[in-house]
Amino acid sequence: MKSFKEYLMEDAREFSYRIKIAGELDAKCQADIKQRLDKYDVVSMSTAKKTPILATPSDFPGLKNTEINIIDFTFKYPASLDEIQQQVHLCGVPTANIVVVDKKWDDSIEKDAEGQLDTEKTSEKDSLLMTTDLGAPSAEQKELGKRYATRDAAMAAEAAKDGAKFEVAGGKTPKAKTTNDLPQDNTSPFSRVSRPAKMRAGDMTINVGK
Repeated sequence: MKSFKEYLMEDAREFSYRIKIAGELDAKCQADIKQRLDKYDVVSMSTAKKTPILATPSDFPGLKNTEINIIDFTFKYPASLDEIQQQVHLCGVPTANIVVVDKKWDDSIEKDAEGQLDTEKTSEKDSLLMTTDLGAPSAEQKELGKRYATRDAAMAAEAAKDGAKFEVAGGKTPKAKTTNDLPQDNTSPFSRVSRPAKMRAGDMTINVGK
């Protein structure tokens, strides 16, 4: 069995809907709609908000160049979307011109659409700033540019000049020796062989056996 607190919580629940009607909506029709929806114990009913004429209303793909009237209702008792649409239709509004949605859901869709639009505007603005032509520099800007260029060149020259005077602590490092700096033996081994003196023809003696 439900507690008294649970009954109170259920009794405190409210159900919000948004009714969108394409085309003109006069005061008499609005009063008639309110009367027919009283069966759901109407807590509140907003004044109809009218949009400008839209070329292609997003909620009515079959309609062109028409305005949209939006009314928010809050009931103490739930109702299906089809039931609410039928009650509005009985007031003389064509079914094709009626859209009923949950108000919280519709608010979230609109919020997401606004966030997307803001993101696109920010991106477009950033792109515009990056591509905007700032124009030719003024005479003052050119003069400042020359001064900076001259100053930077002078500083670089001074740094190079001072750098030539620096010496590493401990003195200069001696040049490393390579194998080319070591003693080289360029004498051919064949030049060290002693060759016999060259014999003359008169010094040759021939021994003939007896």
